[in-house]
Amino acid sequence: MPALPQIIEGIRQKKTQLQVGILCVLVAVSRYVFRSSYLYEWDSVQYALSIQKFDIMWHQPHPPGYIFYVVLIKLSHVLVGDPNLSMILVNILVSVVSLLIFYQFNELFFKSQRLALACSLMFAVNPIFWFCGSTSVIYVLEALISIVIGYTMLVALKSSSFKPLAIAIFFLGFLGGFRQTSTFLFIPLAIYVASRKIRSVNHAWKALLVFSVSIFLWWLPTIINTGGQKNYSLISEGLTAFGDQKMATFFGGYASYLLNNLANFAVWLLQGLTPVGVGIMLYAVFKYWKKYFVRKTIHNERGIFMILWTAPAAVLYLLYIEKAGYLLTIIPALLVFLTWSISRITTSGVDEIKPIRQANGMFFSMIVLMILWFVLPFTKQGIPQKLGVAAFIQQPPLSDYNWDVSARELRQKDFVLSQTQNILLEQGLREENTAIFYAGGYPTWRHLHYYLPGFSNYWLVDPTVSGIPQFHAEYYLARNFSVSSYSGLPFWVIGERPDEIDILLADEIDYLVWIADRDTTIYNQVQVNYPSIVTHTLSNGQEVLITRMQADPVDLGSFVLKH
Repeated sequence: MPALPQIIEGIRQKKTQLQVGILCVLVAVSRYVFRSSYLYEWDSVQYALSIQKFDIMWHQPHPPGYIFYVVLIKLSHVLVGDPNLSMILVNILVSVVSLLIFYQFNELFFKSQRLALACSLMFAVNPIFWFCGSTSVIYVLEALISIVIGYTMLVALKSSSFKPLAIAIFFLGFLGGFRQTSTFLFIPLAIYVASRKIRSVNHAWKALLVFSVSIFLWWLPTIINTGGQKNYSLISEGLTAFGDQKMATFFGGYASYLLNNLANFAVWLLQGLTPVGVGIMLYAVFKYWKKYFVRKTIHNERGIFMILWTAPAAVLYLLYIEKAGYLLTIIPALLVFLTWSISRITTSGVDEIKPIRQANGMFFSMIVLMILWFVLPFTKQGIPQKLGVAAFIQQPPLSDYNWDVSARELRQKDFVLSQTQNILLEQGLREENTAIFYAGGYPTWRHLHYYLPGFSNYWLVDPTVSGIPQFHAEYYLARNFSVSSYSGLPFWVIGERPDEIDILLADEIDYLVWIADRDTTIYNQVQVNYPSIVTHTLSNGQEVLITRMQADPVDLGSFVLKH
């Protein structure tokens, strides 16, 4: 007969398992209920296109390819037949798996089921995690990759055998097949754990072999499907150069974007953790600075582990961050720190449970606040306007990503896309006599040619659209899901482009639809050259301009429009 303590422990374990199971169901249901009806952003459309044809050269999807993710959404698409829903269902599955592993991590880290459950609850309702799980974006994988690597590395750190380390290193490389850019942020953590656990040259060689094989599993099929390493390098270098010049301040970018990067990071951090959560963590750092962060961290495995798990990604995102979902790489670690902070503030030790009431109150308040932070529309435009800093930020208000990661933002994007389709229908515009021109804003060119495939959809790119003076002029034309470019070069590939392009339209084209950012040359030239413009303003502030085709050529700066 089992002893009474064993019986009690068994009951406690079953109770915890039930609680975690219920939490997983709630996560799945909440994501499905708040799911977006349309493909959310530019990249979402590219993943949708990759379901039909995997083509990195034409960004189906964009480099580095995310081949394992494409396989998952293809399998999901076989079941449901809708690309948007296919991606959302995959994201729901990823969200649930991430939560389960995160709970295991917390239980191992804190050695407390209560703290593990509290931390997991905050993660389940985290606004950014919730938002990404309800949309057709890839960023829930940031969380899964971070948690899987964090958990396997922690198990390896606590184990005396080589096998857990080999498993952790395998996942470090293998998960790159889902999102290559994320896994390499954890190499410093892997080096630290390996340095603590590798005891022989033989183990070092085995670790290197495991890592190489795990990368090879996704690298080889990616290269084969791209037509060889030369093609893969060509398109990767082009996209990297674009990002470096435009955003990455300390990697060749413009210094003017530094404020934008810092503001993005700060505002999205407040979105992900709420100002109260950030305040609690700052208070804990201030209160226990000398006791824990100065004296113990450098001599404490857990302290070093948390720094290496978080710091590389945090430093990178301070320099270069475009979307809130990037932060899911570090949000799990920050929630662990937030849990530690609450526990430390309310008790004399992490593993102690008194006073329970005070700690539970803080955890409950954080959970409720995060739910409200996602569900309620705090402001029409989002947090920057609320804080009074929007005027100092360079992020385009009409872009395909936004400050706001809330249910309101999901409904807004869906409504804007529905509005755009209805405008064309109400105006009686037909595919054979109408051309659509895009030069920045939302809905994006990708959305236009995906949801309006029968129209001739032009994406006009000049220095004012791209933000890169050296890019000159280029246009991309999409019709019936077939994409081409004036230069013949794929997206952002470095090559010779003219300063000016003549765009020759068929004689049947009588109507022109314009969607362009207001600070582009194209938008201003449309206003100057077309005497009669029908303007429709979408709910996000974006203007849809409709004009008649002119008999004479129209100069748009880098483009001349003529029959």
